[in-house]
Amino acid sequence: MFCYNCMHRISDENNYCPHCGRQSYPDRMPHHLSPGTSLNGRYLIGNAVGEDGFVITYAARDLNIDERVVVREYYPMGHVRRNSEQSNEVRLVSEGEAAYFGKGSDEFIAMAREEKRSGKADVRDLFAENGTAYIVTALPRGEQEEFGARRRPEGSNEYNDGFEGEAPEDYRSQTDIAQSGRQAPPPRKKKGKGGMIAAIVAGSVLVVALAAALIIFFVNGGKSKDDKNIPTTVAVTTAKPEETERPTEAPKTEDNTVQMVDVRGRKLSDAESQLRELGLKIETTREFNDEVAKDYIIRQSAESGQTLRKGDTVMLYVSDGAQPPTTEEPHSKPEFTTISASSTLRGEGMSFSADNLRSNDGSAWAAATETGGEWVSLNANGDQWVNGAVIVNGFAMNQQTFSDFGRVTAVRFEFSDGSVIEKELSDSMGQQTIEFGREYKTNSLKITILGSVPGAQHPNPALSYISIF
Repeated sequence: MFCYNCMHRISDENNYCPHCGRQSYPDRMPHHLSPGTSLNGRYLIGNAVGEDGFVITYAARDLNIDERVVVREYYPMGHVRRNSEQSNEVRLVSEGEAAYFGKGSDEFIAMAREEKRSGKADVRDLFAENGTAYIVTALPRGEQEEFGARRRPEGSNEYNDGFEGEAPEDYRSQTDIAQSGRQAPPPRKKKGKGGMIAAIVAGSVLVVALAAALIIFFVNGGKSKDDKNIPTTVAVTTAKPEETERPTEAPKTEDNTVQMVDVRGRKLSDAESQLRELGLKIETTREFNDEVAKDYIIRQSAESGQTLRKGDTVMLYVSDGAQPPTTEEPHSKPEFTTISASSTLRGEGMSFSADNLRSNDGSAWAAATETGGEWVSLNANGDQWVNGAVIVNGFAMNQQTFSDFGRVTAVRFEFSDGSVIEKELSDSMGQQTIEFGREYKTNSLKITILGSVPGAQHPNPALSYISIF
């Protein structure tokens, strides 16, 4: 098994890691990858060791070469979301974020290639998974010892590197730390990451230092003879992100003012503690959310970085978990009390009133013109719940009348709330069932003819029956 914090191999039954001096437990945050996740079929993910609002960095181990590595995940906070208790998939908070996310992904990938070419970092892999991009690097040069520094176990004068007494065998079967069988405690605040934090600081410095180099890189088209050493299977869209960094600290600008921090995705108790330390008051409101775990923050009333005064109130919107299924009784069959039409064909020795549409007895309603736009309107005394309609097309008394009169090819349904749907009708006798796709609440239903085919004797479109369900 491996330590979740530094990904050294450990054998302590109490989950103590002699390398980082900490207890090995999974830190579970809904917007982080679940510790124990496998990426690209080879990288075992441990705890997250840092995030800056743009990238989440994880301790990891390359199982193919049995070596500790750093995995960085493109995750622009506020533009994407994830609930790892349900899935590791990264989703956009709205369709409007696609361009921002795509351009940010491109720059994230370009940064990795520039780090590889310049030798600033030992980039091992670059790939796409879970709807985002990942960069795998070796531990920074000169920080191997600090990153996994050996420590004296308590009460001992001997160093222990975690391998004493172990046979040189294939440890692949022991790498599923998610199956360790031990109960993990709830998420904890991250602290004391030791050398791993140093790795993140070094990575952040690289991003700043490479900004100018990236401009030259893009001007030259991003081409280099070294590109063959970097995987090119990542597919992303493009658009320039605006601001990619979110403050993780709360620097004070004046004695009585503070800058708001980003607490989205954090547990409510942790967020309340941090905001109270800033001198802010807190109000909460709960709502159901399928993406964010219960008791974690969905959003906040003040933007990250916004200047507030001590004593100001911040509203936190807290997830109450997924909405439970409703147990409402099914609605009764809708009842429309009156029916009217835009026009009615006169003569021909019979009635073509819109009232004929109430019963499927061989009678019919026919429009006075064939120009299109004719309509039938159904009205109720109160709101009705409707899901669809049964329609008999044409003058369906017999095959002869069906051929003689026009038939409808398409209609538009308009509901009292302004909703509109359009449906096509078959040029055939018999009942046709039209599904609306969802339940609508309405007190009227207007059915407008959008298209028709003329009959052999009369071009006027006709309908024989309409029933709403």
